Amino acid sequence: MTDTCPNCGMAVESDDTSCPQCRKIILRDDDITKPSIDLDDILPVGAILADDYRIARLVGKGGAGTVYEARQTSLRNMHVALKVLHPDINQNENCVTLLKKEVIICRELTHENIIKVYSLEKSQDRHFVVMEYVPGESFQAILKRSGKQSIDQLGPVFLQVCDAMQYAHNRGVLHLDIKPPNIIVSPSGNVKLCDFGIARMAMGTVTTATQRLVIGSPGFMPPEQYTGRSSVSERSDIYALGATVYYSLTGKKPSGASTLAGVPRCVFRALQENPEDRFESIKEFRRAFIRETGYHPAQIGAPGPPMTVDAQDAGDELLSGATQLSAEASVTPPGMVAVDAVAVPETKVQEAATPSPRSDEKLRAPTEGQRGRTWNSFIRERLSRHAILVTICLGLIIMLAVALLLHARQYSAASGTYRVEVAKYEWFDKDRDRKVPAKIYYPRAGKGPFPGVIFSPGLGGSREGAAYLGRCWAKHGYVSVHLTHIGTDSEVAKNSLEPRKALRRALQNPNNILNRPQDVSFVIGQLVRMNSEEGPLKGRVDLDRLGMAGHSLGAFTTLAIAGQVFLTHQGQEETYADPRIKAAIVMSPPLGERQKAHVNHAFKSIAIPCLHMTGTEDYSPLGETGPEDRRIPFDHINGADQYLVIFTGGNHMIFSGRRTSGTKEKDAEFHRLICLSSTAFWDAYLKGEAKAKGWLANGGFKSAMGTAGKFEKKLK
Repeated sequence: MTDTCPNCGMAVESDDTSCPQCRKIILRDDDITKPSIDLDDILPVGAILADDYRIARLVGKGGAGTVYEARQTSLRNMHVALKVLHPDINQNENCVTLLKKEVIICRELTHENIIKVYSLEKSQDRHFVVMEYVPGESFQAILKRSGKQSIDQLGPVFLQVCDAMQYAHNRGVLHLDIKPPNIIVSPSGNVKLCDFGIARMAMGTVTTATQRLVIGSPGFMPPEQYTGRSSVSERSDIYALGATVYYSLTGKKPSGASTLAGVPRCVFRALQENPEDRFESIKEFRRAFIRETGYHPAQIGAPGPPMTVDAQDAGDELLSGATQLSAEASVTPPGMVAVDAVAVPETKVQEAATPSPRSDEKLRAPTEGQRGRTWNSFIRERLSRHAILVTICLGLIIMLAVALLLHARQYSAASGTYRVEVAKYEWFDKDRDRKVPAKIYYPRAGKGPFPGVIFSPGLGGSREGAAYLGRCWAKHGYVSVHLTHIGTDSEVAKNSLEPRKALRRALQNPNNILNRPQDVSFVIGQLVRMNSEEGPLKGRVDLDRLGMAGHSLGAFTTLAIAGQVFLTHQGQEETYADPRIKAAIVMSPPLGERQKAHVNHAFKSIAIPCLHMTGTEDYSPLGETGPEDRRIPFDHINGADQYLVIFTGGNHMIFSGRRTSGTKEKDAEFHRLICLSSTAFWDAYLKGEAKAKGWLANGGFKSAMGTAGKFEKKLK
């Protein structure tokens, strides 16, 4: 038996481990699902790792490590799964460091169809990942036992995997190794996608350690992943899912065929060699599958739990079948009855109220009189009815649009209605052996959940700074978290005879700069934890609506979290983007000469709305950056809506809350306008309020600012 090298196409014998021509390493399913096992590498039942995890049994072994079922003794013998990493990873410090970042990313993927990742631990010289334990079996095992799947069997698995992937993609995380062995099906039919071990930030450009160690699975990974190019994207996952569907329906891996009986056309679109020819998103693939197969997530008799369908999916189904809806053409599954062209369980119909005579007529067969009408008259009548409905709908849409426009023009960020509670925290990041103090302003009453904002202070600042903003945002229904970044905070200069020099030295330490965006990602993790644990913020933070703001060096941190690309001296790209941040406010960012020389490159990947703020007197206390430089990010970010406020006579310190611009009255006016514009921006892009966005975009704030400054915008 021979295979084909995925790199050069050379014929390769089944027992060859590399291509005889190009020397490419060949990985096969058997290499991954049933490797030869050295018994000396297997941990015995009862072994204890890190004084807490007792091994219960071996689950399996793959390219990245060995998986065990275990019990965590400190949590009353809670079931967990442990992936003990391969020695090559354990012995490579760079790999372990990058894996820690990946675990932090994956730990925030809290979806019912994704296996939870808890932590990365170490026992003696072995690193292992602690994960949620899910009873069940892999989809690969199901395929081996029962053979090829029908659409009805595959449907619930496919749709749940789509839900998991769409959730991950929305947060900027790719999987890059989707295949049947990485899909776990529980006895109840619930599906879990596992092994995000080679996940990476979609907005970033840094190749992770596991991508270098594991190239993926032949037959399921896309061409761009074979070649090692850095162009992997969401469409790479779409290809792998298409290959998984093809394999499930045919029992074979994709071979380049453009059509095959029993395989929906959408699968072949997902398998296109050119990524641009595939679906743009998982959601599009999902909709196409539903349209072409007729499989409905709520279909009775399908294995697994019922699935939800969003409004767009339902609309696509109705549109695609609009010309086919008739009493003769409709098919109703057993145990179901048709009600207005939608199949529902018979018992539900019995429980419903008795239909009116008019609605009852829809279920009856056509009368003799109806059959006697000509086809043309029937069409004319239907078109006439549709024309009336369309006219009414258009009228309603126009009225709604006018109302929204008028409402938007009436927007004003009035005084907040919430009373504010303040709490201080001294968090500790064990992974970095680093303290991260924080001060949180939040609404005292109100169930929420409220959007969250993280504020990063400038060099020499701390969590005590910009209190006027924290209180303002909390009054308007936001949870505002203000940080202290150890190493660049006020303590650096507090006991120094030359405070300015002490701050310069702190700024020249690259570790101090790199720790700041990592502090932010760590704090988001703390919000996730607090949102689920008992306390004043339990269930009150909307983790899908998080914003980031910062002043001076904090603005630099904000741009880094938003996706700024940094070019190292070796010419490599680095990014600290966190996709959980949906909008950003950038107050007088510092730009060094190196950044100014690469502005087109640095800001190309930022794709979230930003509000930029500076002043005509905004000179850097430490030099290099002047007022004109502060607007550079606004001028070069083109991936989303951008706004710029330039306060006339405003200097560098007005944003932090310090009164240094001449008169208290002038400072108070600046602070009022900063609160006004920032609250409107958060309302527009975190709360999704159309009136706030209209007020910003259509001149409302510009009018309110008057002669106090200038306002510019770039809208997508």
